[in-house]
Order: sequence, then structure tokens, then C-alpha cells
Amino acid sequence: MFAAFIKSKRHHKEGGGYMSYRGMAAEVGIACSTLQRWTKSDFPRLAYALSRAGLDEDKPRWEGGTGKPPPAQTIGKEHGDAALEALTKLTQHSAGVDDPETRWVLVQGLLEAAAALEAMGVRGPNTDF
Repeated sequence: MFAAFIKSKRHHKEGGGYMSYRGMAAEVGIACSTLQRWTKSDFPRLAYALSRAGLDEDKPRWEGGTGKPPPAQTIGKEHGDAALEALTKLTQHSAGVDDPETRWVLVQGLLEAAAALEAMGVRGPNTDF
């Protein structure tokens, strides 16, 4: 179905140019990452053209399509959310570590990370209501 979509040139916008992977995914009803993988393997010249046109999903997509990065507060929140998710995964995976030396390496890494965070400045949550 995807090959027919490409061969019938439905991946082109009305005014010319290409749809993004996200746009094609919406049209075809397949996950964006799957379309990207298929395009790279089955239509490498199209994948290259999409990449050159800035429509490659590996590149950052900012809100509103303005091409301008989001405010620093948004970026900071995204990094904070990703760090908390990584911490949760670390906690889950650490429960299965049975080698004491590996646990020691993990503890040392956590201590270094904690020191780096404290050096940047920390503050507890505001509990005043």
C-alpha cells in the first residue's frame, strides 16, 4: 500500500514539494517511524530528498512550524521530564543488578550526577500554600 502511495505521487503536496513523514503517516495510517524506515530502505532517493528538505523526522520539529526554537523554559522542562524518566528506568533496571561491583559503579555515577546537579543549583519544592 505504501509503495502504491509513493508511486502514485500522493506524497507530494498540492502546491509542489513533499509531505513530511508525519503527513504521509496521517494519509496512509501507518506509524511515522515505520514509514521512515520503509522509505529509507525502499525509496532511498526520496528519503534523501526529505532529509534535504528538512522533512526528516529525525530533526527537531518545533511548535507551530515557525522554524524558531521553543523558549528555554520549554526546553528545560523537556530535559527535566526526560531526566526523570531516565531516573525511573535506572531505578527499575538497578533492581536486577546482582553484581556488587556493578552496583558500586552505578552508585558512583549517581553521586557524580547528584554533585553536578547540586553545583547547578537546586531548590526544594515550594510547600507554602
